Amino acid sequence: MKKYNRIFITASALLLASLSLATFLSPDNRFSENENRFLAEKPALSLESVINGHFEKQAEKYLSDHIFCRENFVAVKSITESALGIRDINGTYLCRDGRLVQRITDREFNQEKYENNLRQIKELRQTLKSKGISLTLMPVPTAQYIYRSRLPAHALRFDEDRAFSMARAAVQDSLVDLRPVLEHYAENETRRVFFTTDHHWTGYGAFLAYGQYLGALGYDVSEQAFNPELLSDDFRGTLYSRVLLPRTEPDVIECPSGTDKMKCTVTISGKTYDSLYDRQYLKKKDKYAVYFGGNFDVVDIKNKQASSKEKLLIVKDSFANSFVPHIVKDFSQITMVDPRYCRDNITKLAESFDRVLILYNMAGLAEENLHLNQTLLQ
Repeated sequence: MKKYNRIFITASALLLASLSLATFLSPDNRFSENENRFLAEKPALSLESVINGHFEKQAEKYLSDHIFCRENFVAVKSITESALGIRDINGTYLCRDGRLVQRITDREFNQEKYENNLRQIKELRQTLKSKGISLTLMPVPTAQYIYRSRLPAHALRFDEDRAFSMARAAVQDSLVDLRPVLEHYAENETRRVFFTTDHHWTGYGAFLAYGQYLGALGYDVSEQAFNPELLSDDFRGTLYSRVLLPRTEPDVIECPSGTDKMKCTVTISGKTYDSLYDRQYLKKKDKYAVYFGGNFDVVDIKNKQASSKEKLLIVKDSFANSFVPHIVKDFSQITMVDPRYCRDNITKLAESFDRVLILYNMAGLAEENLHLNQTLLQ
């Protein structure tokens, strides 16, 4: 028995040593295209960092991010857990229909930040109302809410109905509730309203939201108005990157047909473009970034062919990127502001627009402070 123990210990030590050596010799990549995030940097060794434990923590993160054949290990782990009946892998629920859904529980949903953001939105609405400017709050429900009947048994979720009730109490009739329409078409599933491999909504889901927003403004959009152009049929999003299950079907990315023919000027970081799309991303892993090339502090869009001379300010996260191509024909100017990157005072900026739309994923409203009424230091 002792002989087998020695063999096992020796083999384990050799495996760990081989992995460490292979990791050390491998190229030190700073960015993971598959996970769409920056990887941990190699920690600097010093006596102080060792004593306070900082070096050990950073070394653990670095080795976890850079271990040799990391993606292969992730895939094997997910395949094994899935075969054992585990349906919650790396914060991702494996649904009965093969869909991947981001897990968001009470632990991930920061109630304090959410309530603080609602207070800021309420204050902004009151400020703009006194100046004759309308504000609309349109939170995007999570995929785990829309597809809750397809989640694994006993899957945990935060109380999203309560979160929507709080939003309605804050802005009253200025809330556009997308839950009914997205649930209805998700049940019919003639077209997907959320991607199966990513937390974002699809082009069709964004179109349904567009119809609800125009309806709140007193206009009507028929279902026949959705005439999509296929941008990609091979999109695997961030949720797929968490599990890397090989049998996961890819998603399609669509945009409204004819939007490239409109005479729009798009200004991002001082540079001007004539398209809403950055098609180079269709050849990359993060194909959702085809909309405007990703997220920026401020994006200005002007359309001389718009049906209205009104100006719209959208305070947004990444869900608005696929929404704007639908609505760009309805406003002469649309400015998108992302509070995660914008350092300007958004309240003052809003006063120069005719309408303001806050379009944010419900979970995102509990992740960071919106900073609507202050100027952040550069």
